[in-house]
Amino acid sequence: MHIPDGFIPLWQCAIYFVILAVALIISLRWARRDLDEKRVPLLAVLAAGIFAIMSMNVPIPWGTSGHMVGGALVALIFMAPEAAVIVFTLVLIVQGLFFGDGGLTALGANVLNMYSSTSLLFSISSSISVIPIPRSSAMSLRV
Repeated sequence: MHIPDGFIPLWQCAIYFVILAVALIISLRWARRDLDEKRVPLLAVLAAGIFAIMSMNVPIPWGTSGHMVGGALVALIFMAPEAAVIVFTLVLIVQGLFFGDGGLTALGANVLNMYSSTSLLFSISSSISVIPIPRSSAMSLRV
């Protein structure tokens, strides 16, 4: 469930927007450095797939619903949690503008919530994993 507009105070939304801006700057630096033009279509397809799975809500008792997120999948395929920040930001902007799911004032909070619950946990768990996953062996689109 996304945090709707008006649910958190505006001063708190501003803090989340600052955090999102810093995360986007870091993510866009990663994209400029590591994302080549052959892997951009893969990122777009993953964003479309995540948009689709986030649109399917599953009812949860006590009057709310949940949905799958998919950030760990993006972090796994690109071996970079920064890719998930880009994907979540784009998907949540589209969902907030066209479908009213979440809100634009709570965009920073929603991205931080979904990012921290999926791709950040993937990054932490893969860094302490018994079997190391080298960044060079990431699944990539080789043409």
